[in-house]
Amino acid sequence: ADNVARQWQAKGGKSRAAFSLYRRVIEPDRRARFAASWKAVAAALGPARDAQVLLAGIAARAPAGEEASALLGHLAQRRDAATRTAQDALASVQFQRLLFEFAIWIEEGMVVPDKAGRPFRDVTRRMLARRQRRLAKSAARLRKLDEDELHELRIDVKKLRYATEFAESLFPEVADKVRRRARHLRAVQDLLGAITDLATAARDRAALFAGLAPEEGERLAAQFAALEEHRHAGRAQLLRRAARKLERIVAEPDWWAADCLRCSQGRGRRSAAPATRWWGGGRGERALPATGGEGGSNRQ
Repeated sequence: ADNVARQWQAKGGKSRAAFSLYRRVIEPDRRARFAASWKAVAAALGPARDAQVLLAGIAARAPAGEEASALLGHLAQRRDAATRTAQDALASVQFQRLLFEFAIWIEEGMVVPDKAGRPFRDVTRRMLARRQRRLAKSAARLRKLDEDELHELRIDVKKLRYATEFAESLFPEVADKVRRRARHLRAVQDLLGAITDLATAARDRAALFAGLAPEEGERLAAQFAALEEHRHAGRAQLLRRAARKLERIVAEPDWWAADCLRCSQGRGRRSAAPATRWWGGGRGERALPATGGEGGSNRQ
């Protein structure tokens, strides 16, 4: 059940990212409505994911035996309660209606022509370049960012990763470079996510033990703080690893640039990249097509 909730959270996140990345060529009225709907879904599913990550992190460092069993049991109860809430959200009439209406919009065609008349590949290339410049600015001052800024950087990395994955079927001649860049971005996203999880646990520490008897709450909170101290000791290493990986990403040639594409075409490297939908993907599904003369019609 927890895995299903996380999968739907990821699908909703990809959809919202696409609305932001391709906002200039997606029909605006329903884009705003569906973005708000998927944001509400994320708010309903997010606590289950956070509770599971917290429990796993504490369990990995907790000593064996009865000493930590009460703490782990309490965190497991919170995880189970959050998972039940997520299950209820996924089984709700509102969520089923969202899926039905979203599927209709996709089949009707959500993409509108670019105002400047650019083909979809060019729209994508320009979007990737903007996102890469934004990432480079943040990477240059990574070690000076506070927790909120690191969280925003993680979102930027995730959006660029999604944008890269969306573009794979549009640039089959460099599919190997696209997949490699997406893997590197995912690695940075995971490192920054681990740092964000530490900050979230510290911020929500008081709420974790609300409702317990004072003596028990204080005892469990003390155990939790001791274990979290060990986890926080690794934060600096996580940050250094993220900085090194980001530096390499920023230094790499932009695979979507015209000279890189010509170079790949000149070597005859044309990979048959499988087309996948950005809203979850699957075998045999179509990607967002190019408009104009590159790669197909405007129909989804």
